[in-house]
Amino acid sequence: MPSTDTSAAAPDEVFRSRVDLWLVALIAVGIGVPIVIVSGPGTDPTGALVGRAMVGVTSVLLVLFLSWLYRTTRYTLGPDALTVQSGPENWRIPYRDIKSVRRSLNPLSAPALSIRRLKILYGPDAWVLISPPDREAFIAALGKRVPGLEVER
Repeated sequence: MPSTDTSAAAPDEVFRSRVDLWLVALIAVGIGVPIVIVSGPGTDPTGALVGRAMVGVTSVLLVLFLSWLYRTTRYTLGPDALTVQSGPENWRIPYRDIKSVRRSLNPLSAPALSIRRLKILYGPDAWVLISPPDREAFIAALGKRVPGLEVER
């Protein structure tokens, strides 16, 4: 017999992080410039070889780390909490603790790959910056889960 329970929680909604192309370009330049510098002619072949190896290994590790962040940065609206994941970091914020959300251009380090962010205030004095690609859709989805959510425009 089919269930008649209509109180089932909404399915999880997952929002990936928006990615700013200027940020990608800045990172590419940051990786590329040292490679170009150490690839130039040097007077000490041994030192140049060590320098190239160090820059090469560092560049590969940086690209792998940034790729990992790109693949894992997401914001999941689950049945009872917002989960923010980015690389090794993971925050679980119960909806009952969320107080407000506002638009932000705060450049502080955050689980966001864009400067177009939302600042979510929760708990007694905590906040997190995120950057869903469609801020309005995220705010609407969050508002369905957080009764009385204060949205500061």
